[in-house]
Amino acid sequence: MAQGRMLNRRISLNKKVNDLSPESALCFTWGIAHLDRDGRIHGDPELFKQIVVPRRKDITSEKIESFIREWAEKGLVIWYETDGDLYIQYPKFKENQLGLRYDREAESHIPPPQKGRILVNISPEEIQSNSGVNPQSPPHNGME
Repeated sequence: MAQGRMLNRRISLNKKVNDLSPESALCFTWGIAHLDRDGRIHGDPELFKQIVVPRRKDITSEKIESFIREWAEKGLVIWYETDGDLYIQYPKFKENQLGLRYDREAESHIPPPQKGRILVNISPEEIQSNSGVNPQSPPHNGME
């Protein structure tokens, strides 16, 4: 994984991000620095806290859970569960990482959302719209 990530200046104009509370926006933007090459990170609130804001005693894992739910409801992230583990994907990650050397980074160890169960109800059309790409449709039986 890279030592950090680019924070596109367009984020400051994003209406959905600007609707977040200051603490929620902080966690959302700091999370970007910890994403793997596919824009994924662990989505268990306690683990997310330990990774992204380990020194912030005022931001509890309970707050993190409400933030993640809010981000997912706004379509900023996809929050999903696979084999009992929780994950987050930032759908617009690749679009905002200009110059990303995908081939030079380690393969993601986090499964994609298509292999899991989405935790917050958001339509597939909205997920597709938020991703900025036209992902391949999953098979009808849910198996690859």
